[in-house]
Amino acid sequence: MRTLLRYVRPWRGLATVLIAAVVVRVIADLVQRMALKDLIETGLKPMNADATITVVIVIAAAVVVSTAAHLSRDVLQARLAANFTNDVRERYFKHLQGLSSGYFAHVKVNDLMGRFNGDIGAIETAFAAVMSAVSAIIAILFAAVALSFLDQRLTLVCAIAVPFMILGPRLLTPRAVAKGHEVKRELRNTSNTVNQTLNAQNVVRAYQLDSMATEEFQKHQAALHPLLVRFNMLNAFAERTPAIALQGMSIAVLAVGSWYVFDKSLKVGELVAYYSVVQSLAIAVREMAGTVPVLIRTAVSVRRIEEILALPVDVAEAPNAAPLPPLKRDIVLRGVEFGYEKDRVVLQVPDLTIQADTSVAFVGGSGSGKSTALSLIMSFYDPKSGTVLFDGQDLRHVTKKTLYGQMAVVFQEGFLFETTIRDNIRRGRPWATDTEIEDAARAAGVHDAIVALPQGYATPIFQFGKSLSGGERQRIALARALLRNPRILLLDEATSALDPTTEAAVQETLDRVRAGRTMISVTHRLSTAMGADQIVVFQDGRVAEQGRHADLVARGGAYAALWDKQSGVSLSETGNDGHVRPDWLRRISIFSGLDAAVLTQTAGLFIIERVAAGRRVITYGDKGERFFIVAHGTVSVSIPDAEGSDREIARLNDGDFFGEVALLRQVPRTASVTTVTDCVFATLRGKVFRDVFTNAPDIRAQLEAQMDARLATDHSQRA
Repeated sequence: MRTLLRYVRPWRGLATVLIAAVVVRVIADLVQRMALKDLIETGLKPMNADATITVVIVIAAAVVVSTAAHLSRDVLQARLAANFTNDVRERYFKHLQGLSSGYFAHVKVNDLMGRFNGDIGAIETAFAAVMSAVSAIIAILFAAVALSFLDQRLTLVCAIAVPFMILGPRLLTPRAVAKGHEVKRELRNTSNTVNQTLNAQNVVRAYQLDSMATEEFQKHQAALHPLLVRFNMLNAFAERTPAIALQGMSIAVLAVGSWYVFDKSLKVGELVAYYSVVQSLAIAVREMAGTVPVLIRTAVSVRRIEEILALPVDVAEAPNAAPLPPLKRDIVLRGVEFGYEKDRVVLQVPDLTIQADTSVAFVGGSGSGKSTALSLIMSFYDPKSGTVLFDGQDLRHVTKKTLYGQMAVVFQEGFLFETTIRDNIRRGRPWATDTEIEDAARAAGVHDAIVALPQGYATPIFQFGKSLSGGERQRIALARALLRNPRILLLDEATSALDPTTEAAVQETLDRVRAGRTMISVTHRLSTAMGADQIVVFQDGRVAEQGRHADLVARGGAYAALWDKQSGVSLSETGNDGHVRPDWLRRISIFSGLDAAVLTQTAGLFIIERVAAGRRVITYGDKGERFFIVAHGTVSVSIPDAEGSDREIARLNDGDFFGEVALLRQVPRTASVTTVTDCVFATLRGKVFRDVFTNAPDIRAQLEAQMDARLATDHSQRA
């Protein structure tokens, strides 16, 4: 309750008026009850009509005042509840905006939304209970004073029941709150299971996982059932114990009061008035006890909201932050060290300079640090040590508004909001005119595709743009970025999810719009980095090389190795045809022992296949029928863990290969492989693959020994 009252503090003026209305209502109700003494003793008992009429008028006036005060309380309470819950929602939402990208990478959005919708909603519902409790406390205090005024002897009898009314809720409420937290946690697990199953219906049906999903749901339900029983019992007992004490108190008051009446030390009217006030007290206590279950549930919800609000803002703006002028000279990473966890450094950059008005590509394998470096430049994180400088100014000491005001970023997902296409582009600059929006769409090469739609720019976006092609989504995202006319254009794997044809078209657009601005792109595909003014090669969290494409290839270092790896399969412009270079094929260890003639023949047997994103190309345990080389795209490699769930162990990109183990050893597939993006593969059929090595028995024997070692390693990983 204290936390809820703290939420109300900004509206204490309105709360004070509300409390005043409650006090007026309580006093008016007590006036009605205490007037019963005069009604009986001075009106009805002596049959005095004038006195009776006077008392009735007083009671009627008290009823009018009580009713007016009650209505005023309802209006004021409604306004106060709306005000403070809106404040909580705004605080929660704003605080989420200040948390780091790393936090969102390790939390389920469903949980955050559950807190926003369910827990804040519970707080809003509980506000009425809090006000009922406050009203009940005021009524109890005034009733206690009135009872003492009417008869102190009977008040001592009532006082005996007070400890019993307090003891039950005092003992049971903390246990109920703790149990409620367990219920919330298990409900979250159940909700996640339902949400995951509904969002993956195609996979559930295709792999006949309905029984597994039902079993998992029932497991969570079985864990939830005893928790709910215990929680509801504790709630009920916490609410019931004051009512039991009150019933005993009422009986005691009637018994002792009647004795005093017979003893002539108490008048009948006084006993009636006293008992009426006792009933008023009982109503107030029951009302307060009735709020206990609601407050217990609210305590759990408040704790969950406070957990989020207590999280530190990882990238906070300095109190004395200064405006950042438009970039003129350079961006510098100097002595930078960064890690997502305290004791683990994932990026070390002693010195990296990016000249203004140039295009720079960050390249390297998965986990090399290139995306982390871009995140530091975008100030999504602060470095653990070192500085990120824009024209010599530390990003920790500049305002976020002036930093992001000169930036625009296009991410891999091409995220679109569920509004119209026009409004999606306008998010780049909310005050832009329709003409400016269309100019940005033309610059991004998507205007013609938009106007060809039945509703044109007014076309609504549903499910974040799934009705559009990947290329259209990415171009709309690019138009949104270009509408800002950014000084700095950032691309985080902006074309990696596209098919070869669309990727080439989007890359051509990027090459056209980069003039006059600083462009930094993160990519694992070197074909999109060739034209950059500067290529920065990341390896194991460090900068391994820097330079232009031709110079880096000639140097024969890390970049040259990546280039060689990715240039083995040449694709046509459409990505539907292509061929594998025989000399490149020799660099794959399993083909390295074959002579030139066999290599040339084998290279000609590969078939080019295209597979859409989200498709499983290999399933763990199935019979192996093909060998794959990734010509374009990204795949995820996973193995089942001890509980039967998929656990990702690797991601493969252009130039990587998979599928040889099952073909050579003729054993079931040792892992599952799923396309992350639209992919193009060069594949070799199983029979053709085996025939190649049947004609080279020595090489086959050597490879089988290597496969046995890999199988043993995979088995240990699963264990």
